[in-house]
Amino acid sequence: MKKLNFSRMTIRGKVALWVVVCLIVLAGLTFFTVMRLDDAIMSSTAEHLLTEFSNLNAAQVEYKDGNLAVSEDFVSEAGGAYFALYSDGQELLDGQLPPGVVLDEPFEDGTLRVCRHNSMDTYLYDRQLYLGNDILWLRATFPAGSTSFYNNGIIKATFFMLPFFVAFSAAIAYLIARQAYEPIEQLRRVTEEISRGEDLSRRVAVGNKRDEVSRLAETINSMLARLERSFETERQFVADASHELRTPLAVILAQCEEIMRDGGLPESADRGLLSIERHAAKMNKMIQSLLLLTRLENGVKNLTFQDIDFSELLSELCCGIKLIHSELEFNIEPSVHVRGNTELLTRMVANLLSNAVKFSPEDAKITVSLEKQGDCAVFRVKDLGEGIAPEELGKIWNRFYQVDSVRRSSSEGSMGLGLAMVKQIVKTHGGVVSAESVEGVGSSFTAMLPLIKI
Repeated sequence: MKKLNFSRMTIRGKVALWVVVCLIVLAGLTFFTVMRLDDAIMSSTAEHLLTEFSNLNAAQVEYKDGNLAVSEDFVSEAGGAYFALYSDGQELLDGQLPPGVVLDEPFEDGTLRVCRHNSMDTYLYDRQLYLGNDILWLRATFPAGSTSFYNNGIIKATFFMLPFFVAFSAAIAYLIARQAYEPIEQLRRVTEEISRGEDLSRRVAVGNKRDEVSRLAETINSMLARLERSFETERQFVADASHELRTPLAVILAQCEEIMRDGGLPESADRGLLSIERHAAKMNKMIQSLLLLTRLENGVKNLTFQDIDFSELLSELCCGIKLIHSELEFNIEPSVHVRGNTELLTRMVANLLSNAVKFSPEDAKITVSLEKQGDCAVFRVKDLGEGIAPEELGKIWNRFYQVDSVRRSSSEGSMGLGLAMVKQIVKTHGGVVSAESVEGVGSSFTAMLPLIKI
């Protein structure tokens, strides 16, 4: 039996549970109170009935001509109560006791008490009578359970109905809670869609109600607006800075090429120029990548999309990579067609394959696969490299993010833009990309693109 985890329950479930618990406690308190009231009412009713009829019966007993005379109006039974006349020696003179009940309790004048006989409680009231020199006793009895809950079955009915009451209360409470929290659930769905689609221009519907949910929606919209302005400012800065740096870098590269072509410089100067040219070329490549990434994020309009045989494209690229890494294996399903831009898809595949080669040992196997799954083309690259720590796995898609110092090494030429470019290219094609990794075991990158059915 699974243990109830209260912390994992939804707010609707928690509200429904608390309502049911409160109703059960309230029902229990009500039942206990009614039981106590029933005992009090029963005791008061018994005392009133027994004393009243005892007083009436006392008037029906007298001595006539030296003999005991009991009037025909003497009441032996009334309203479930029984009345009997005894001598001082407990000899029954008149009246009767409840059937099957034998009471040999000593007499106590004017005291209402409860006696138990054969597992049954009985109210007992005695009235002392003085007739001449004789002492007589009127004894009145009244079964304690004759009109109580125990006798009429209300307790049994209550316990029988309790499970249905709890189930009905839980259902009603859950429906009310669900109705009350439905606007919050709608807010959650919309914000999740915005987060998944990364479209900060969308807004949450506020509605006409001026309640807590509307104020929450306004707060979320305000936050989204600030985020949108912040990201737009960042993208604009990156685009402007990259654009302004293109001309100086082009001049640096041209001057380095011209000076090295003329020659006549000392060897140390040649090495310095080569280093300048190499770093300038790397920076130029980074700027070109930033400009392309910014264009994709801004939704560039002049991209050419066409029907592409992704299987053929991927096979050509894998054959080229296999010349560099002989342990590359690929299993490509034929005739997998997608609608896309050849240049961008080539770059996406090349980035994933080059990462797998770069961060895997020379003799480590790299597996590439492409297959159809439903309406998607699933492209996957698996390596047996060093892997990625769980806390870093969600950050690898960010610009300039590098996992460790080895990957940041300039000798590797890594700029931290490859996976950010992969994510944006896949998103531009209407797909999704994900990564799985285990440290010391390897990583797996999966891109899912919409299929073209032919």
